[in-house]
Amino acid sequence: MRYISGFSSLPFAAALALTPSFAHASCAVPNIVRAGAVADATTGDILSTNGNIDARFNPASLTKIISTLVILEATQNGQMSLTQNITVVPAQDRYDDTGLLPGEIITLENALRATSSSQNGIYLAIARAYPGGQAAFVGRMNEIVRTGGTENTHFINSNGLFTQEHSQNCDQQYTTIRDLFRILHYAQRTHPNEMRQYFGQPQITYNNNDPNITSLPTLYPTSALLANRDNIAAREGIDIDFVKTGFIRYSGAHIFASATINNHRFYGIEIGMVPGASSENRSYRIRDMALLNSFRAVRDDFSRSAFMTGYQQLAPARVYFSNMSLNANQPAQPIQLQAASRPRDNFLPVSLRPALMQPQQTADSSPVTLSM
Repeated sequence: MRYISGFSSLPFAAALALTPSFAHASCAVPNIVRAGAVADATTGDILSTNGNIDARFNPASLTKIISTLVILEATQNGQMSLTQNITVVPAQDRYDDTGLLPGEIITLENALRATSSSQNGIYLAIARAYPGGQAAFVGRMNEIVRTGGTENTHFINSNGLFTQEHSQNCDQQYTTIRDLFRILHYAQRTHPNEMRQYFGQPQITYNNNDPNITSLPTLYPTSALLANRDNIAAREGIDIDFVKTGFIRYSGAHIFASATINNHRFYGIEIGMVPGASSENRSYRIRDMALLNSFRAVRDDFSRSAFMTGYQQLAPARVYFSNMSLNANQPAQPIQLQAASRPRDNFLPVSLRPALMQPQQTADSSPVTLSM
């Protein structure tokens, strides 16, 4: 099944006017990879694609979901504490976040609550506070994604932003859609509640126990899909579980998300949206709409009954001929018609794939013998 992602008019109302904080880069030669896909979160089957899902691209602020996994791990094993203070990076780091200002202090828990607003300075500050500093933090990022089964992914910083003096490194931070599906799958398996809590809220709320609460700014999610999650669920039957977005000029605007449709979870990714002629924010609106349309296509094509019969396991059977004698001096040989089933493309490493269900035998899929 192949869908070409697109967009249509979508009544996102005021939420589309959001102007979130995105990471920008000054890398001289852009590497825009335009692609997208939707996958079954349970089996790993890829249900729709647009473009090359194995092409390398710079993930921009999608990087922060891997950084968050490092933070969650560190709080679980006692390396860091949710109550510890984090100081946002100083001005000389040249991060132009519109919310948290250089030098501002915030607890680690509230820093995590601000993740869906994509505050760049927070992630550099947390990496510095991590035992062993930034080098150890980035090293752990790469170890975690390898544990999740990635094969074509590498990170060199914690937030996905490249300032001018680091622009030559843009091509050294890369991943693919297939690997991002694997990262999503790992995150959902290891931290399902936290993914929903930190990346799935329609509005950002702080823990009031933070002594710095009065100085913390109002922040907003970077995706209209989150801001309108309840309306989308009621109108579309698509429940957005969590979302992460990203943008740098080097690679365009990206989004990946988890959504539940007919009580079945899917992962969706759209990458490489470029700014429109009207304004940069246009690329973010197109990106959100393209992902929603990809979820719509899967919703419309795969009904609840299809899920129950194991639609995802086998592509439609193709019949082929074998054992056919073309020699007139020999007796005619029977023609064997066999169902040639081709597994769907799957993002999961083989070791992580669930056992495939046996396809049901039907008149169209059972072997047949014909006489000539």
